Amino acid sequence: MFGNLKTNVQVLYFVIISHICSSIQALYHHQGCIVGTQKEIPWPWLEGEVGLWIEGDPEDKVFEIHLNSDSLTQTLIITRSSARWSSDLSNVQEALPEVLEEGWNKFELQVTDGDLTLSSLTWHTSRLLLELTLAKPIQQVQITGSNVSMDCFNDRYSWIVPAEGIVAVPFVQPEGRPIYLQFFSQEGVKPVLSFRNMTSDVQIHLGWNGENICPHADAMPLPNGIYHNLTLFCEETDNGVNCYIKNWQRESEELIYNFELTSRPNAFSVESTGRASFLLTVSNTLEIHETTDIFERRTGSRTKVVFFDSTPSSTGAIISLTIAVTIIVIVLVIRLRKIWKKKRPRPINTQLEEGITLMDSPPPSQSYAQFQAAVAYNQQNACMVAGYDQTRSSRGSFRSLFNRNSKRLKDITMEIHKRGDKQCLMVINNHFEQDNAPSSNSMILKILKEYEEVTRDIFKAALAGHYEGAGGVKGMLVNNSLPGTIQDQYGRSLLHYVAFAKGPSREPLWMAEHIKDLVKQHNCNTRAVDFTGQNPLHTLVRSCTNSQAWLHLANMLVDLGCDPQQKDYQGKTASENIVDNQELATIFAKEIKNPSAEMPSIDLATACSEGDLESVAQHLRCLPSLRLSLAHPDNLLSQAVKGGHRDLMLLLLSAGESILRGCVGSTTVLEFAHTTDDTPAIFPAILRKVFCDSLTGEINKIPGYDLPSKTLRTALKDAKRVVYREGFDAMILCKLPKDRHLLCEAAKLGLSVTCQLLAMGGSRVVALRHEDHLFTSAVRDATVLRENMLYTIVNDLKNCPYSTDQMHSDIPADLQKNMWARDMQLLDICGQNSRINLATEVDGILRIKDETTVVLSEDLVDAIVQHNLFSVLNRLKREAATDFKSEKYQSLGKSLLATAVVHNNVSLAEYLLFQEVNSSDIKEHIFKTGYEIDEESNSCLKYILQFESGKQKTEKENNEMNVNT
Repeated sequence: MFGNLKTNVQVLYFVIISHICSSIQALYHHQGCIVGTQKEIPWPWLEGEVGLWIEGDPEDKVFEIHLNSDSLTQTLIITRSSARWSSDLSNVQEALPEVLEEGWNKFELQVTDGDLTLSSLTWHTSRLLLELTLAKPIQQVQITGSNVSMDCFNDRYSWIVPAEGIVAVPFVQPEGRPIYLQFFSQEGVKPVLSFRNMTSDVQIHLGWNGENICPHADAMPLPNGIYHNLTLFCEETDNGVNCYIKNWQRESEELIYNFELTSRPNAFSVESTGRASFLLTVSNTLEIHETTDIFERRTGSRTKVVFFDSTPSSTGAIISLTIAVTIIVIVLVIRLRKIWKKKRPRPINTQLEEGITLMDSPPPSQSYAQFQAAVAYNQQNACMVAGYDQTRSSRGSFRSLFNRNSKRLKDITMEIHKRGDKQCLMVINNHFEQDNAPSSNSMILKILKEYEEVTRDIFKAALAGHYEGAGGVKGMLVNNSLPGTIQDQYGRSLLHYVAFAKGPSREPLWMAEHIKDLVKQHNCNTRAVDFTGQNPLHTLVRSCTNSQAWLHLANMLVDLGCDPQQKDYQGKTASENIVDNQELATIFAKEIKNPSAEMPSIDLATACSEGDLESVAQHLRCLPSLRLSLAHPDNLLSQAVKGGHRDLMLLLLSAGESILRGCVGSTTVLEFAHTTDDTPAIFPAILRKVFCDSLTGEINKIPGYDLPSKTLRTALKDAKRVVYREGFDAMILCKLPKDRHLLCEAAKLGLSVTCQLLAMGGSRVVALRHEDHLFTSAVRDATVLRENMLYTIVNDLKNCPYSTDQMHSDIPADLQKNMWARDMQLLDICGQNSRINLATEVDGILRIKDETTVVLSEDLVDAIVQHNLFSVLNRLKREAATDFKSEKYQSLGKSLLATAVVHNNVSLAEYLLFQEVNSSDIKEHIFKTGYEIDEESNSCLKYILQFESGKQKTEKENNEMNVNT
């Protein structure tokens, strides 16, 4: 009874407080939206969005960008029509593609691989203005101009009006709608609005008459801590411009001032007449209930301000009532709690009692924060206590532990999400009867930003060669419970930084013992690759000299397990990139003797599902790369996420596993992590980061000169923003262009993530007659990430590489070998439910002489069609002479094509049609087999009909040409 009474009192308390505070709003303003004449920011990221106000002649300076490095300042001066780039090394001026328009403008500043690009942003497109090569990496950016903002995405600009100071605000009024002015100060202020043009000069002194804002100079200052909202609306009349200022409060408007001007103003000024500064926010939309950062000019500190958006005259009464009710409820709860404690059931398990006592009494040697983490992850304490949920007494005891301090439960839950402990998260959710739903977006975003900040600091320390001590790599990995397999924005691992970091004398910075400790103690992956497939040795070749220090470092990395023969996504090894360094070539040519690189007995997929980190790491040491180990049909990343193995997921990502693998016709791991119950927020957070980082690199490779390319760049940027802020949303696929030409161009450039997104968005992967095949596009240019693109086409887009005989010689031998291994493994799996061993059947067919007609069992046909066993069909054609054009194999070809339609396998249908299988009566053939298909939704049947239509049209044109000839 007392428990129910306590609960009812608590509910009553929260209802009262919620009702009283319903009008209280928290305002939080993003730092970048507070505009000024100058912005100074560090530059650890890839891109930033700059907003500023432009007016004046085409040759007037619009803004300056100073890019600061260690010993060099590079300056970019932009006018409305030209750009001038100057540094100690060069001085270049060039014209912009077109004159910049007056008004508010937004620009995107990107820095990738030593190149700087500046683009003009509009609602529908991104227009490249200039592209430059940087002399040195950027450490700080300083932007100077008129009303400069940085990364302000909500189009709500703010000015800090200093004490006894004045600011000029551009006047931009949308047609038919007012401008919203918002004032806030921590002290009483009296703003003055001034409107001037050639013949008019209007000054409006705003003050307080005790109830509302009034336009009188002798009125009282505006109350502090209150958010004051005004609307400004100007309309043109026969005599000039008529303007209205209204007080907007609680969805009602009251006219407080009306004035006339001879013409519409371009700007107005806002002045503070007192000794206090205030925040002015100007917006074209009514969106004031947001949280924002306020940066006080006097202290430069960041403070969160809570204000009352209510009728000011009743503020004191509401505060007094709130305090009184709160005191009464607190006293009542304390009295009832004492009574409830006497009546509550006591735990009956001694071990449970000891666990709760331990959690209630932190050891004096540990800090409170450290003890919270120990509680969350000590299986003998927190999870053990939570496990005793069979009795009501134990559940009540565990709840009471955290009810004494709700912040403690939130902190522990946040730590659980950071560490990715799915088991402990399930225990917490079940014990407190919370919904086992996917992690909230706010939780994911918070952890994502913390993860980005931590990893940025770690890689900054790695670049400086700082391993031990305060602020070192080792300490930050331990303090944040992170493994050594983390990646930066280019996909590079810590070992890439080891192979790159060098001091002023161009010698490596990392010490030998630190490198060994990093690999052995922090599970650093020696086969880690970046987004181009290059391992640490590829990086070392580009940065090293012929000195003995670099040779010792190369020798150590090889001994630790880095493979000089590991190919990048262009098919090149680190050894092939060596120039004029015979000693380094000798080190790379020696036989690798890595005692830990012994293939474990456990299967790779089984090790991933069980979270066996060491076995997976051993598998990776024995394989040339994970992309070349795609013989296994399972999605290894999904298994790691499903099992809640965070470190294993990071290991697979560092090895190059794709987060969009199997994107056509199945759920990607990015979607899986956002929609699966009880998945800690760190999993979708890391996957968002990897997706956005890899997509950013590909966007920068799209030229963007023609309209389709510009449209694609804009759609991909929108997709990246949506995924970063909200997670994977199927709506982003609807906005992607359904253009097969763009898909082929992306394949030509080696943009695997772009190809995956376009295929998911509905771009046709398969080719019609006389159209370029994706493989043809991917092998045209040997300078792009060719091999990675080919694996993406086969494994993710499920496209057949053997559609035409001309492409057979272009397919890498490693890819053909792995396709065959994967297909045979799938046959073994399918054969477990078959009457005969399908792999044995294929082996027997390949031994048959050419003159014998090949007969495939029904189970084998189904297996080939369901699992895209292209290599099996190709070997049957080449080694068993199963030519589908011949008369004796027409029936087999039709049977395979009909089965492809039944299973809606478009890629296999493409292969068979290019092998000239007769599809003229495919509907009748399917009807004879007894299968029923939905012609409206079957994309395979639609493709066959479209292919036949194009074939007949081509034959007709050829016949007409022959007749004319």
